[in-house]
Amino acid sequence: MKNFGKYLESKRIVSKKRVPFYVAWVSQFFKFIDKKSTEEITPEEVERFLKHLTKKREEWQVTQAEKAIRIYQYYEAHKNRHLGSDRGNQL
Repeated sequence: MKNFGKYLESKRIVSKKRVPFYVAWVSQFFKFIDKKSTEEITPEEVERFLKHLTKKREEWQVTQAEKAIRIYQYYEAHKNRHLGSDRGNQL
């Protein structure tokens, strides 16, 4: 999750102060579905988690959690490309 947080910051996808919340939502999601963050997830698992959140959270929080998971899915699908570009920025 640390690299995901760095990705969010480096790409300025969300404001720096929101990065910890996005990372936390994704962490909570994987804990809820009892999978490792490297395992593939299904749309049904995402829906189940969001439905669970609606019982305890406000609508904006559920929306933020959904956005965080979607961004994480994109990040995972393109991770090698992002990691390669991050290395180039360090030189």
